[in-house]
Amino acid sequence: MAKTRNLTVEEVIDGIAALTNLDLLKIVSAGRAWAADLRSWSSEDLYQETVTRLIADQRHIPSHISFFYGIITIMQSLANERRKQQTKYWVDNDDEQPDLRVDDESLDDLLQEEALVALQERVGNDNTATDVLKLCAQGYEPEEICKSLSIKRTTYDSARKRIRRAVLKNMEEPTDD
Repeated sequence: MAKTRNLTVEEVIDGIAALTNLDLLKIVSAGRAWAADLRSWSSEDLYQETVTRLIADQRHIPSHISFFYGIITIMQSLANERRKQQTKYWVDNDDEQPDLRVDDESLDDLLQEEALVALQERVGNDNTATDVLKLCAQGYEPEEICKSLSIKRTTYDSARKRIRRAVLKNMEEPTDD
């Protein structure tokens, strides 16, 4: 099997130059969801950090994937790294829990729990959507969720749409940054 090559720094610079204003708007918009709970980081910061690391040859985009998708993927990864750092700092500085050792798995679990709670808050008092969200987070397939909740597939699909709308509505609301 042929080894996948990464884009060179020159190809990255060309790719950045080729991004349209619409591409940049989509990138920044996608980054809002990941930056929403990061202290002092916006989606624009994630994009700039991505570009900086690509040009410094610290991050790479495989040549076989779309440049746009590569940028988005790196932004999400940087947001996850930043979130881990912030959560680890928070746990390490919690006076109520002295000297707790936090491994990556525990940290990932904590981050997933925080993300789920934030999503549930966005959904509000929609019990069906909340139940669907919880089961999706646990990795259940749509058919399993429908069976478990005794709902029809159309009810499931409607709940997913409401969840999506709640997330998108939250992304559109201005922040205090």
